[in-house]
Amino acid sequence: MAEVLSSRTRLLSLVEILTMHSDELNVMSIEEICEKLSEYGYEVTKRTVVADIKAVNTTPIKIIQVNKPKKGYYIAENFLQPALNMVLEAV
Repeated sequence: MAEVLSSRTRLLSLVEILTMHSDELNVMSIEEICEKLSEYGYEVTKRTVVADIKAVNTTPIKIIQVNKPKKGYYIAENFLQPALNMVLEAV
């Protein structure tokens, strides 16, 4: 059960990190996301972050990947608030 809780809180931390530190003009790379998650106490691999992004994208929150000018990720603003409320209620 503790691992499930940890996975859920890690997903919420991922959403928080992207909300606070990225937007359409300032995307975050996988490496930057890993560094921020480590500041939150999660030691994750790039593979874990990619899987977490896919997991978040199964919810109404959408994490967008861009390849130019820099490869990275950000959260689509129009999905954020109502979707975040739904996720928080589920946890």
